[in-house]
Formats: sequence, structure tokens, C-alpha cells
Amino acid sequence: MSASATRILLLAYAGGAPGAAIEEALAWSRDERRPPHELHVLALPDAARRIRRDLLADGGRAGTFSAICRGLGLNRDEILFNTRTVHTLAVAPQAPVAPPIDQVWQLLRALCRSADSVLTTVVRAEAAVAAVMIHAALQLAGRPADRLFVGVQPAVGRSSQTRAAGRPRAVVDTYVEIPILLAADGGFEVESYVEQAERRRQERRRLAAPDPLAINCRTRQLRIGDTVITLPPRQFFWLCVLARPAGTLFPLSDLSRALHVTPTGQVIIHGSAGSERLNGVVASLRRTHATLFPHKTDEFGPMLHRACGPHPGLPSTISKVNAALRQALGSAAPRYLIEGGRERGGYRLPLDPRLVRFDTLTPSLPASGPPSVAQRFAGR
Repeated sequence: MSASATRILLLAYAGGAPGAAIEEALAWSRDERRPPHELHVLALPDAARRIRRDLLADGGRAGTFSAICRGLGLNRDEILFNTRTVHTLAVAPQAPVAPPIDQVWQLLRALCRSADSVLTTVVRAEAAVAAVMIHAALQLAGRPADRLFVGVQPAVGRSSQTRAAGRPRAVVDTYVEIPILLAADGGFEVESYVEQAERRRQERRRLAAPDPLAINCRTRQLRIGDTVITLPPRQFFWLCVLARPAGTLFPLSDLSRALHVTPTGQVIIHGSAGSERLNGVVASLRRTHATLFPHKTDEFGPMLHRACGPHPGLPSTISKVNAALRQALGSAAPRYLIEGGRERGGYRLPLDPRLVRFDTLTPSLPASGPPSVAQRFAGR
């Protein structure tokens, strides 16, 4: 989308001086030559009441929003700002200086949901606690183009006149940009900031030290730490095939060229230099299939033909398995994803074999040697 078609949203935190916060935010926007299409104000209840009374009320007070815009040379009618854009947040009695983090996060999620807008947030120096909360929320809800500016008050002495009057000289904040380290978007629909932050923390832990992949062949579920993933039967079957021994290449390319399945379901490997190895792979697949689907042994041949025949459907199945892992694990998923493709000879699960555990029946899986050395089922 072109820059001219992008809607610019400006979010100001009102704090204890709502008029000053709004004026300084608009002044920053004017200086950046980025006049906003919408001005949103995040305010505590008392500040929100003052905004409605002093800035939005009709009557033309000197401190109204129209007067602020005129003083800054901005066109008030081009900025959407009314009672619907003043976001009032309830605050717990023990925290009178900042809104609850969940409410801040929900507001920012709503503002950042549209792909055709960018959000700039301006927070005065006096609202340090709110700045920390907004920064934390933007790291989970923000987008690459969104920005955060926080005011820094310069040290200002007192002149003789202000000392005599007992009033400090007026101070205007200098705004500095605080970089936003964006969390990866795992596509999770969560209801609270705490839950989202915990997911992100878990992802970071898994990147440093992956949790074991536990495979339960009875329930057809995967467990990675506290995360449980349920796959459809065929997807679960192929994950089991690739999980033991982990790291061993399943030779889809060779199998696809040599495989033939008769109308009666008989599997034939056409003569080739690796026919003994491929027959061992097929025998191991048949045993795995019989263990997972004991009442569907007659379906093995057609299933194998659909997955590994001349027009193999296995790549699509692997893509679905990887999509389910990404959905469940977020940025930690790459450690657990199946790698490879037909053009690369086949597929493998690159996870350290020591991290793969079968909770119940452990099916034998395709081996590179002849059937005599293929792994057999072992009850655990």
C-alpha cells in the first residue's frame, strides 16, 4: 500500500496533564510532517473527564481541541477526534498512575489490527510507568512500521524571577524514539497480555533448549513441554515414520520412481540398484501402518500409492504437519519442523534423536538397510 493511502494513527497518553499531552503529541506530529488521520487518547478516568469537559465540549474555550489545532497550524476537521476516540481505562486503587497492562494491550491490538495504518505513540516524560506498559504491549501487538516516542525532561534551573515567584520555568519534553523489539506472530488468539507473554517466554526457552517431542501412539497426540498437538491419522502416521530414527532420510524420490501398486493392493518395487533397501522401507512402513491402524491393513497399498506413487501426495501432508507445528509452537517451531522435499531426495526430522520419545507403542520405521536389520516394534 502506498504511503499516501496509509492511515496514520496517533496515540497520546494523557497522564495527569491531558491538554499538554495532546498538544505536545500534535506538535511532534506537525514537526515530523506526519499529521495524523486519527488521534487517540489513552487516559485515566479523571483525565478522560477533563478531556471531555475542556477539550471536546462546545463553547470555544481557549484550551479546546480546536484552539490547539489552530495554534499548531493543523486542520482540525482532518483529524478524527471525539468521544469515541478517548479510551478511558479503569485503574485499580493500588495503581493510580497507570492503566492495567491487559487493557493497554487490548487497545493496542485493536489499533494495530488494520494492515492499512501505522501507529505512532507519544508518551510524556511524567508517565514513565505507562511508557513501560505501552512499550511492552507494542512488542507483542505492534507491527514493523509502528513507533513509540517517550518524552525526556531536560534539567532546567530556576531564574531569579521564577524563584521569587516560587514557580519553576516551563519545561517542554524532548521526545526520543524507543526501539520496539517485535515478538514473532504465532497466530495465537489469546485473551490477555500475560498469556501472550508466557507463550513468548516459552518460545524463547525452547529456542535455547528444545523440549522433548513425546509421541503417544494410542491417543495420536504430540506433547512438547506443556503443548499438546493432535494430528489427523495420516499426518500422525507420517510424523511417526520420520520420528524414529530421527534424522534418517525417508527416500521419497527413489520410492516414487520405483513404486507400483496393483489394483488388488499389492506393492511392487521395480528393479533398481536400491530395490532391496526400498523393499525394506516398504516392509517397515507396512508394520508401522498395521500397528497404528490394525483394522485397516487392506488400505496400506492404496495409501502408499497416494503418498509415494508417481504423483506423491506426501509433500502436501508434510506441509500440513509443519503448519500445525508452527501454529502450536510459534517462533520455536523451526526446531521441530520436517525438512526436505522430493527434489532433495526425501524428508527427515532433524530433531536430536535423544529428544524424541514414544510414550506407548513404538513403531518401527523405515531403515536404510535390508528388512533383516529394520527396527521392530517395541512395547514401552
